[in-house]
Amino acid sequence: MPAWHNTPGSRVHSTSSSAAFGGRINFDDLMGERHYSRWTAYGQSKLANALFATALHQRLHAAGHGTIANSSHPGLVMGNLQANSLQQSGTPFLERVLYGIGNVLIAQDLTMGVLPQLYASTAPAAKGGVFYGPKTMRLRGYPAEQKCNSALDDAALLTHFWQVSEQLTGVAYLS
Repeated sequence: MPAWHNTPGSRVHSTSSSAAFGGRINFDDLMGERHYSRWTAYGQSKLANALFATALHQRLHAAGHGTIANSSHPGLVMGNLQANSLQQSGTPFLERVLYGIGNVLIAQDLTMGVLPQLYASTAPAAKGGVFYGPKTMRLRGYPAEQKCNSALDDAALLTHFWQVSEQLTGVAYLS
């Protein structure tokens, strides 16, 4: 953190996923020990990335630091994430077909998918506390600000999320 505070224009960026749009944090079963669903867990983890960036930005700003924190998602990218996920999880046939069609019709290549992350991390106009992603249908295209999930606007949830994160990690800063 001292490096952030001593570096003008410093940033902390968290990479998320479009799964954050529908994600929710289940504090009653945070680790999925009582009920586990791979999609629910993935959505929760990606929402957690965006929540962390938002809460961190708010705390940095409140403490008077110039460092900003933001987050982004790449959209639908033709990478190996889907293929590996399908192979390792024994995914149903229909899901495999939908991934295949989506990759051909609407996915973008990796060079476009990385743009939201690069923009949020380096562009002079990028803001703190903002979620960036591809502009067109939130799936492809050049980076734009996006409304991620109403959880990012819930002050009580952000505070609780931060407190639980500190308890689980044993790391406390900007509290």
